[in-house]
Amino acid sequence: MTAQDTNHGPFDDEQQARETPAVQAVYAAFDAGPGVGKMRPHNLAMLEEACTAAGVEVSAYDHKILLWLSGWEPETCAVVAGLIRRAHQAAAASPYAGQRTALADHIERRLEDEYADRQGLCELAVLQLRKLARGTGPPARARARR
Repeated sequence: MTAQDTNHGPFDDEQQARETPAVQAVYAAFDAGPGVGKMRPHNLAMLEEACTAAGVEVSAYDHKILLWLSGWEPETCAVVAGLIRRAHQAAAASPYAGQRTALADHIERRLEDEYADRQGLCELAVLQLRKLARGTGPPARARARR
């Protein structure tokens, strides 16, 4: 395992998780100021940092669940944080990552084209309505049908 793998798993056992710098930092902070619930803010920071690093948008309910998870021991939080980070890394390394980006770019271009087409149609409709309002009569097609 590389240093990054060691820090974010996968973990073979609880001891491996306990040896990570993040877990060690939680225990060091707790040793400096022990008490009930004193690990929670440090565990929460570990989980939030994993979400941020992975580009995960966290809603209010998601945050509530992260708060709940932060009440578990630091090793558990390290495993969950590692899963988040590794899932992000796996998705980014996927051979489909480039295809997803290309598809997103294609959809964006099509939406821009569609917007431009609709904008043109709306402007034409406005011109026709103004002609009708001025009393210049119906469009040529309508006159030809009479």
